[in-house]
Amino acid sequence: MLKKFGQVVLAGAFAIILPGSLAAQNYKLITSKAEFISLMSNRTITDHKGGGSKDIYHDDGRMTGDHDDGKKFVGNWTWDGTGICISGEIIGKWKIDPGCAEVSVSGSTAKLTWRDFAEEYFTIGN
Repeated sequence: MLKKFGQVVLAGAFAIILPGSLAAQNYKLITSKAEFISLMSNRTITDHKGGGSKDIYHDDGRMTGDHDDGKKFVGNWTWDGTGICISGEIIGKWKIDPGCAEVSVSGSTAKLTWRDFAEEYFTIGN
């Protein structure tokens, strides 16, 4: 079964990563909740795949957004000491399995490296 999550297509135990030139950038690892909030909260975060899902990580731990197929996304994020953990659902489509990721930033690009080592790339907006 394939499960598409951002730029990553998961097929069983294998992840196919589609980073293009994004992987070659120099990223700074975010190491605190305060740093994450200052760089990414209350801004539109757009994924780098073709439809451009847009999410907002609110500084109170909520997440909201619009999925690329027009469905709404709702969820929560927490800081676990080394990165963010999220849970949520795309309403009317599916629940997102909870997961944790390290967050790195290079300019206006954020990279989330999930604990299974899959990577996703996002543009940090205003």
